[in-house]
Amino acid sequence: MAVALNRFISKSSDQMKPFFQLLRENAAFEWSSECTEALQSLKRYLSAPPLLSTPEPGEELYLYLAVSDHAVSVVLIREVDKEQRPVYYVSKTLLDAETQNSSPRYPQSNGQAEASNKTIINGVKKRLEHAKGKWVEELPHVLWAYRTTARRPTGETPYSLTYGMEAIIPLEVGLPTLRSELFESSSNKEAIAQALDMAEGRREAALIRLEAYQQQLIRSFNQKVFPRQFIPGELVLRKVMDHKRVPGEGKLGLNWEGPYKITAIIGNGAYYLKDLNGKAIPRPWNVANLKKYY
Repeated sequence: MAVALNRFISKSSDQMKPFFQLLRENAAFEWSSECTEALQSLKRYLSAPPLLSTPEPGEELYLYLAVSDHAVSVVLIREVDKEQRPVYYVSKTLLDAETQNSSPRYPQSNGQAEASNKTIINGVKKRLEHAKGKWVEELPHVLWAYRTTARRPTGETPYSLTYGMEAIIPLEVGLPTLRSELFESSSNKEAIAQALDMAEGRREAALIRLEAYQQQLIRSFNQKVFPRQFIPGELVLRKVMDHKRVPGEGKLGLNWEGPYKITAIIGNGAYYLKDLNGKAIPRPWNVANLKKYY
């Protein structure tokens, strides 16, 4: 029932959090005062709920986002005679792993974005040489080359994985190639339909190749890496980040600061720290930015 009400109750994950706790596996059933309060609040809400409204085509809508420590809620609003009326609700309860703060400079979701951006930036640099101010003009050409070049992990181009077929690059328009010479307009629609039918299979095969490539990289990387681990109470030095460096010092500035004391381990190579005066560092730090203090 709690899941079914998600679409119709604003911030339902927040309001029904005590009920979700009772549904967890291996959790002892205990009806607490929080459950009673949440039930009464839910009953009051359902006794006079706001009715969902149907928007008109082309109407301007507003999106409100509410984030708490354990849930994310979104409501889509339309305005009628200066009165806001809900169109749709979405609410999601965060898992335990999703409530953890990412370590500085090592958020878990930015690795792929950084790799793609590095490839694009390198392509722009090669085309610009000394005329760095013209990157806006060259960016579309670099993006086109990136999207129509087969990636090593998948064996496919980003364009073909998105649209189900390969693109005709500008070079093939002006110069005769095997692909353009064998083109037949009469069977083009049939070839496109066949390519679209096989697109999902190509994506699945690309995903399998990507997974195998990543496992190969992991094995190669782990052979050369010796893991570093710290225990609570151990003293460490913390890497000085770029925004904390003193302007003008350059390479002569300090690369490490501290010492700090390990206070807690939160897993995946992340640690909470405090200084020698007992002041806690608010965010966890990744082991890559720490080293043992002797």
